[in-house]
Amino acid sequence: MIKATDSRNIGIQELPDKMPEAIPRFNLYRYSHLKDGKSTEFIPVFVYYVPEEGTAKSKSLYPCAIDCFIKKLQSYGADIKLRLEFSDLHDMTEGVLYEMIYPPDRSELEKSFKEIKPKKRAGCRGGWVKVLPV
Repeated sequence: MIKATDSRNIGIQELPDKMPEAIPRFNLYRYSHLKDGKSTEFIPVFVYYVPEEGTAKSKSLYPCAIDCFIKKLQSYGADIKLRLEFSDLHDMTEGVLYEMIYPPDRSELEKSFKEIKPKKRAGCRGGWVKVLPV
């Protein structure tokens, strides 16, 4: 059974405020943005939020259900284009999402490569981001 807790249109910057701090969540986010100055259609993005502060039970239960959940969404007609996992939703930004959908030319990036570390916030260890096949 799929239970929607919210279905309003929100910006990507508002998503972290909608998530509980210590409970994993599945999110189907419809990403609308500008590309080359033109508005695009909504791009369905599956976001799995698994906070490091979550219980061991919830951290193990949610991953087991991801594939079934995605198949159920697809049976309802959701054409999911991207699947992401975050441990800290503050790491999920407009820039990260845009870059996952439209990857930059990697050869140019490799020329000026620098290690990018997540920002540290008081009391936080930093998060991780995974991009997974749909």
